[in-house]
Amino acid sequence: MFKNLSPGAISISADMHLGIELAKNAGFDGLDLNVGEASQIAEEKSVGYVKELWEEAGLKMGTWGVPVAWNGSSQQYYESLSRLPALAELAAELGCFRTATVVSPSSNERSFQENWDFHVGRFGPAAEILRDYGHSLGLEFIGPSECP
Repeated sequence: MFKNLSPGAISISADMHLGIELAKNAGFDGLDLNVGEASQIAEEKSVGYVKELWEEAGLKMGTWGVPVAWNGSSQQYYESLSRLPALAELAAELGCFRTATVVSPSSNERSFQENWDFHVGRFGPAAEILRDYGHSLGLEFIGPSECP
């Protein structure tokens, strides 16, 4: 376990370079990876270049957000799922094997069982792809502190 900066979680908008600077200057040991941005940088420069940014800063990679529109329309979901293998491969090349997303524990449109089946149906295929590249998937359920 290490002290990791997750800029989005604290409403900081930062590209990779700024995030690395903020994490390093604030004494963090790691920084979450924006896999989409890393993909663009790797395409423009190289995967090695992305690795060097982190190594030169002395930072570890934290998690990367699951880039699948799991709660979107079927079209959005399947389009984003089709891009997941390439992003999972890149994250593996970078040495970042932890993925995570936030999930609401309820639905106003679906019954409990329908909501359960929906989530299993959406996350199951994504988890299988991630597993094929050595990744683990963390799901954070956001619920109320008290029940009414």
